[in-house]
Amino acid sequence: MSHNIIRILKEDNMSSLKSLYGEVERFIAGPKKNAGFDLSQLSILRSEQIGVLVKAVRGAENKHGRIIVLASNHALLEILRAIDLDKKAVIVQNAQAFKAALEEQDPCTPSSSFVPSATQIKPGSIKSTDPVAPLHSTSVPSTDKRARLGLFVISGLLLLFLLTALLIFFLQYRANAVITQQTLETKTRLECQVDSLSLIINQYREEEKLLKEIGLDGRTKGASHDGKK
Repeated sequence: MSHNIIRILKEDNMSSLKSLYGEVERFIAGPKKNAGFDLSQLSILRSEQIGVLVKAVRGAENKHGRIIVLASNHALLEILRAIDLDKKAVIVQNAQAFKAALEEQDPCTPSSSFVPSATQIKPGSIKSTDPVAPLHSTSVPSTDKRARLGLFVISGLLLLFLLTALLIFFLQYRANAVITQQTLETKTRLECQVDSLSLIINQYREEEKLLKEIGLDGRTKGASHDGKK
């Protein structure tokens, strides 16, 4: 019986990744609920390949199906466990178990084709003769995580720039306000001084005019008195 098996190649380029995404899209849109991912040629997963796996797992979950993953080395198992794929997919480590898991997950397969319980792999477990140490601190770089981190950093820098610009604008506004106030006060004092000087000059001119008038009248009266004599 044919099964829906998707192979991820070791040297995936943009063309093969596009083809890989196309296979996943056809699986999600197709009638089959289950699919197998053959990672036997890989020693490590790139972020783009992880994205393909995650998309396939979500598509299978929406169809109430299951993804079976063949991962034959320790590094791949650690990566799959780091992204919690071992809880959402069936992971096996050899071709025989891979085929058996595909047949077991296929509802059209008769029960006589099931393999013994020792080789049946359930979601959330990894069956292998090689022990796999529990993963505590292993992390896998993700394109989405890097994008979110980059967006967060850019947003923080923009916010810092905006706050700095606002602070500079506020300080300039305060400085201009102080200078304007000082200018107004200086102008007012000068105007008062000019008014005071103008008043003093006017008073001086009035007194000088009065003195001139008094002196002129005195000389006129004296001349008139001498003529009568």
